Amino acid sequence: MFSNKEALERIEKETGWISVEERLPTIPDEHYLVCVKNKNKEDWIYIIDFAYFSEWTWHRNNTWEDITHWKELPLHPNQ
Repeated sequence: MFSNKEALERIEKETGWISVEERLPTIPDEHYLVCVKNKNKEDWIYIIDFAYFSEWTWHRNNTWEDITHWKELPLHPNQ
C-alpha cells in the first residue's frame, strides 16, 4: 500500500504528470489535465480534472481543491 505522497511520485514518474512545484506550463491560455486534492477530506482524496492556465494562474470551478500536478491534453483520435 502506498501513501498519497508515494502514489503521486509514482504516477509522475510512470505517466508524465508534472508537479506544480517543479514547473508550470509554458504555453498560456490552454486547458490541461490536472490532479487535484480535495481539502475538505481528511485523507486528501486526489481527483483528475480539467483546468485552464493563463498568465501563471490556474482557473477552475472548484476552489476547495488544490492543483498538485498537471499534464497536457492528449491529441484527439484520428477519424
